[in-house]
Amino acid sequence: MREQNPATTMNRREMVKLSLAAALIGTSAIPDKTQAMQTVAMKPKSLPELPPKASEDVAAKLFPGFVQTEVRTSGAMIPVFHKGDGPPVLLLHGYPETHVTWHKVAPRLAERFSVYVPDLRGYGDSSRPSDGDRHINYSFRAMALDQVETMRHFGHEQFLVGAHDRGARVAHRLCLDFPKASKRFVSWISLRR
Repeated sequence: MREQNPATTMNRREMVKLSLAAALIGTSAIPDKTQAMQTVAMKPKSLPELPPKASEDVAAKLFPGFVQTEVRTSGAMIPVFHKGDGPPVLLLHGYPETHVTWHKVAPRLAERFSVYVPDLRGYGDSSRPSDGDRHINYSFRAMALDQVETMRHFGHEQFLVGAHDRGARVAHRLCLDFPKASKRFVSWISLRR
């Protein structure tokens, strides 16, 4: 085994601390080779707060016959596309997606079910409340409450849930916090990124 010089050996924790300190003061994190970082004059850009909403033509093509309703929950404004008669089905999208994920599935399901396709809080056209203490306003619990309140808005105390990725985690929390709300729950989580 090779002997290492303790003066040049660092553990990960020391390297992270040194890198953080160097980033804060604007220097290189390489020991004994400190270099001043160049600063680049940047012009402040004025960006729109949110991207413009898609035209109604796009929504009509992706979700033919669906009605869009904005539902105010206790913590956010949730846009929901809905259509159909029959047992209610709530479809929850994943990350970094929106309700558009379901554009091929929702019309087919609407032939037999009442389909509800919302954007999760902070995604798509939904409102973006402040984070709150420890990001509580974006917890799965807060998002699950949004969905239960959304379905209650449409008069459904019990419903089926189909969910993907982040939506599956929200649906899992929904089932834990509101066990009588979900009749059945189907989800899948992508393992690839």
